[in-house]
Amino acid sequence: MMRTSGRWILWAILLLALPAVVAAAVSASVDRQEVYDGDTITLTLESDGGGGRPDLSPLKRDFEVLGSGTFNSFSFVNGRQSSKSGWRVRLRPRRLGDLTIPPIDMGGRKTRPILVHVRPVPPEVAARMADQVFVETQIDTGGRPPYVQQQVKLTVRLYYRVRLASGELTDPVPDGDVLVERLGKERRYETVRNGQRYQVVERRYALFPQRSGRLQIPSVVFHGRVRVPEPRRQRRFRDPFFDDFFKDPFDDPFFADSPFGGRTEPVVARSPSKTLEVLPPPKGYKGRHWLPARDLKLYDSWTDAPPTLRVGEPVTRILAIRATGLEGSQLPEPQMAETPDYRVYPEQPATSNRVQDGWVVGEIQRAFTVVPQHAGRLVIPEVRLRWWDLQAGEEREAVLPRWELEVAPGAAPAAPPASAGAGQGAATTPPTAASAPEAARSGPANPGRWLGYWPWALALLLAVLIGWLLLRRRRRPAASPPAPPQPAPATAPAAEAEAVKAARDRLRQACGQGDPRAVAAALLALAKLHWREDPPLDLPTLARRRPDQAEALEALDRALYGEGEPPDNWRALCDLFRDGFAAAAGASRDDKEELPPLYPR
Repeated sequence: MMRTSGRWILWAILLLALPAVVAAAVSASVDRQEVYDGDTITLTLESDGGGGRPDLSPLKRDFEVLGSGTFNSFSFVNGRQSSKSGWRVRLRPRRLGDLTIPPIDMGGRKTRPILVHVRPVPPEVAARMADQVFVETQIDTGGRPPYVQQQVKLTVRLYYRVRLASGELTDPVPDGDVLVERLGKERRYETVRNGQRYQVVERRYALFPQRSGRLQIPSVVFHGRVRVPEPRRQRRFRDPFFDDFFKDPFDDPFFADSPFGGRTEPVVARSPSKTLEVLPPPKGYKGRHWLPARDLKLYDSWTDAPPTLRVGEPVTRILAIRATGLEGSQLPEPQMAETPDYRVYPEQPATSNRVQDGWVVGEIQRAFTVVPQHAGRLVIPEVRLRWWDLQAGEEREAVLPRWELEVAPGAAPAAPPASAGAGQGAATTPPTAASAPEAARSGPANPGRWLGYWPWALALLLAVLIGWLLLRRRRRPAASPPAPPQPAPATAPAAEAEAVKAARDRLRQACGQGDPRAVAAALLALAKLHWREDPPLDLPTLARRRPDQAEALEALDRALYGEGEPPDNWRALCDLFRDGFAAAAGASRDDKEELPPLYPR
């Protein structure tokens, strides 16, 4: 009887679960099944039972996946609750003809395939739009075939003189091993071509081919839709006053992207594809590093303010390489030779990039701590770096001259006190033969009588030891949760304290010289000792760590590039951080890096 009841209960559970299993289905649909070349479609994938993440990889054969997102919906029908969830995927067909959206797997269940018809843009529309919307590309290699790793300037311009309802301009995707960097923000302006006024959208790119040979730059494509003006009603009379007062509001550019602007037509514009022949480095090039640039210079922080040297006292020297047409990551790390007359302690290099007149200006700088070892004349060898001048078409060499400096003697060590030396000498002087009998006479007459007291002395020593252990155990504080880790311990070991002191001295010396590069390097070195787990590598990162001094740190960063920044805008950093970051007033509550605001002012 029990077995029969169990079977009925099992069947009841299965029957109750069957509707849920049947209802847990997936479906797929598109907003349009007939589209023109360049149009986009929206694929909706729905699941009644909370299906898993869809596998979109089968779509990439015939479609570009432009984006995707999730949605959830709930409904009540006849007192019953139902829910649906799914994904919306934005697609663009890759070719013309009949394309099939294949079955999509969602949590082990698959959707049905969907057929999409992609038609070419009507010839009359393409002919009408040929001079109204078009794309041009311009390549600048300096009038010579480009070398490998050389910057190639690529400018993309979209011209249009119609009202665009929507559109998207693709980025250039060259064939081969090429680094592509977009330079700055896009520009918008007006121009006149063949007597017609056009709106222009301009984008600039930097291409860095990584190998020699033929480089193919495919077409840059604009996909969009153009609003078609509706026929306007004719009035019996025309008056300029009424034309201005009662003009159609939808002629205003504000309504260009509104849904009230009437019907639209598709438009596709492609730039001509181009080919470049990338040359290898010249065979006669003697440089250790291949550096093709329009300009390259070496910088030394000692040039403007030579240091004052003393034996054993550290000084900071900053070497930098700046090149036009190369990124900072392409430049070699600055090196400084070491001789027996001085020791060199290099720090990690820092790289940066900026854009000037359409060219990438890369820079790498490195700080060195120099400690003289001997007094007298100190000779520091010159620094040489070979590079290839793209404008002159020849090899050049950048040189920093050698230094010949005088090293003053260091501070003399303090002599030990005379009393201590005398006491030590008296303690280590052996007794003379004349004093030996006197010492024997001053000793105990009967040493054997002291042997009877040693058990009592041992017992007393043991009692004192036990009492000390009990007292220490009673005074031991209760266990407390571990304190949060601090950025810099209050009592650092001797080596760390010496490093912090040397960094402070370097900051004071750099501030005294007034060299922004030396001040920046000293601040970063001091910050490295303060944030040992995650040190800031540049001034913008340091500004996010210390938002209370962000303006001064940003001014110092601008001063590094010679933009005419007044020293008064950053000199307050010297007084604020002269004793380190931990002792600076106005420090933030924690040392975590703050994220930049979403909408910066």
